[in-house]
Amino acid sequence: MTIVGQKRIAKQVYHNSIGEDWSEPYYKSEWLDYVKPENKALADIFFNGVWTKGVCWETTNHVPLLLRVPGAKKGLRSDALVELLDIYPTLCEATGLKTPTHCEGRSLLPLLKVPERSWSAIASSQFRKGKVVARSIRTDRYRFTLWEKGKGNIEGIELYDYKSDPEGTINLAASPDNKRLLEKMKQLHRSGWPTDYWEEK
Repeated sequence: MTIVGQKRIAKQVYHNSIGEDWSEPYYKSEWLDYVKPENKALADIFFNGVWTKGVCWETTNHVPLLLRVPGAKKGLRSDALVELLDIYPTLCEATGLKTPTHCEGRSLLPLLKVPERSWSAIASSQFRKGKVVARSIRTDRYRFTLWEKGKGNIEGIELYDYKSDPEGTINLAASPDNKRLLEKMKQLHRSGWPTDYWEEK
């Protein structure tokens, strides 16, 4: 079985085990049954956090979002980039409560009225692993992630094109051909995070 085939099986095992303990022997043995001896390293990756919610990849950040609001039309769908931060202000507006000033998101109720309306250019996410922090932005086509150890100390860069690479398996950041695109994504990245994000509160 190819690595791609093994990844597909891994995803199936993941979907079957959502909500369960990853350390359960059943799930681990089910996965290992499909892995050739020379590819056991892939299994190590699978069970050491990379395949769970511990990275800023598409499969770990993309979650289903279903909204049901009294008076809104049913069955509408939007491709707008939204964030989980938007749920709080959405609930506030839907219930007639004043949205607290500390909320960083925005109400999604306008999208329920006009799903195709212009919306955010990026969605942001982050993950901390020890002293290293991954901060990621997602546009309608790309995901760009900076791994930093302290502000400005870049440990790694990731750039994926989900139009040409839907699975996000090819990191374009190292290619000299993508220098201009990389600079554009860095500018968008700066716009997605406050300048004082490393300051202790």
